[in-house]
Amino acid sequence: MKMTIKKRTLIRILSYSLALAAMLGGTALFQIRMGQAYQLLMENSYRRALSDVTRSLDEMEEGFHAGLVMSSPEQVGTAALKLVSASAGGKAALDCLPIADDSLSAISLYLSQIGEYAGTLAKEAVTKKALSSESRETLNQLMAYNKRLQELLGQVEQLASEGEALMPVVSGGLFDRQRWQSPSASYATAAAPAAGNGLLSRLGGKAQAAPSVTSLMADGLPEGAPTLMYDGRYSAHMLEAPAYAYAVDAAETSAEDAKAIAAEFLGLSPSAMTTGGETSGNLPTHLFSYGDVAIQVSSLGGQVVSMTNGREVGDAVLSVEEAHEVTKDFLASKGYQGMTRVSHSVADNVLTSEYAFEDKEVLYYPDSLSVSVALDKGDVVGFSAEKYLKSHTERPAGASPKLTTESAEGHMPEGHSFGSARYAVIASDGGIENRALEITSTCEDCTYLYYLDAMSGQEMKLSRLIEDESGQRIQ
Repeated sequence: MKMTIKKRTLIRILSYSLALAAMLGGTALFQIRMGQAYQLLMENSYRRALSDVTRSLDEMEEGFHAGLVMSSPEQVGTAALKLVSASAGGKAALDCLPIADDSLSAISLYLSQIGEYAGTLAKEAVTKKALSSESRETLNQLMAYNKRLQELLGQVEQLASEGEALMPVVSGGLFDRQRWQSPSASYATAAAPAAGNGLLSRLGGKAQAAPSVTSLMADGLPEGAPTLMYDGRYSAHMLEAPAYAYAVDAAETSAEDAKAIAAEFLGLSPSAMTTGGETSGNLPTHLFSYGDVAIQVSSLGGQVVSMTNGREVGDAVLSVEEAHEVTKDFLASKGYQGMTRVSHSVADNVLTSEYAFEDKEVLYYPDSLSVSVALDKGDVVGFSAEKYLKSHTERPAGASPKLTTESAEGHMPEGHSFGSARYAVIASDGGIENRALEITSTCEDCTYLYYLDAMSGQEMKLSRLIEDESGQRIQ
């Protein structure tokens, strides 16, 4: 039987099809326009952030000039404050930029160093009544480097004003990123360039091929940044791979030997372990795993740096006191002697305790490690000894402290009630250790740990000791 379609029906079908196609096309066009508008907004925000970074560099230059010209401690302190404020603002703006693979990490580090180094300059001006010739020479070098950095980011801003994109390329989606023509223009329809063709990855010029992140760091950023050595966490001596204390004379540990060490730590056979490669940085390690367990063994000395068991933890069965006993037995079995618990906390049915080494009635906070015990089965699910391994060594006896624990009550802050006192070694952000008299005191509803230099009596640090249902921790 032959079927026929009336002319009117055929026209109706074609009309519906065209209407549907128009609707779908309109929806796709709307989505494209929305994507373009979103990218335009993001592009503008990135350009504002870049402008804020360059403005911070300009303010830092003013701080460098003031530090070089001014001689009074008050004016040097004002210049240092300007450097701290400008570097912090620049770093905050830099963090807003879409930089892949940490391609501007060197600038971020530079800004962090300036903020800390400024504090060192202010302290020097106050204690010594003037800046040394070495500090002034460092300021000269920093000013010269800052100038070259200003020129580099000035070029980036100029290219951005000519229409180059700051946004990175994102491929594989409906709105593959194309070359940005201008702040008000549409995107080109040519094939998307390779990832990394954003402006901040193409400082070599628009006509050149996009360099890799490595070549950008090598060729784009200016050379000649001075090496800053000061008491801070971003000081050069803190960033270099150190001869960590326990491994000064230790030999290199092979991957095979490290696997055996990891297996013994977990009570397993080496054949059960899976090799996961190596890490670098200031404490290189070998990586291994076993099911949900990941473990790191130091490349020097073959010490277990950390262990994490990512298994799901059920309802608590053990008490906190029982878990503390598990921790003590664990540390003893791994050869850690003389460890004193200084804090603990409970979260998600896991007790995490921090211990510090104690010897001859002196507590060494730098020589600390942490152990986590699951309260459902009482097994150790976390261990970290990185701080301990970097710091633990035999210290010289030194001179007898001038402040005594017996006289501690007379050194308390005004209005505080005395609790206890002991000697402790604490470290600055730059790793400099000082022997202190640690005084526990209370004021109203707060408990404090108040630290005085045991030799000079100068105030060093104040921490809060917080105790609540989740544990006891130092803040």
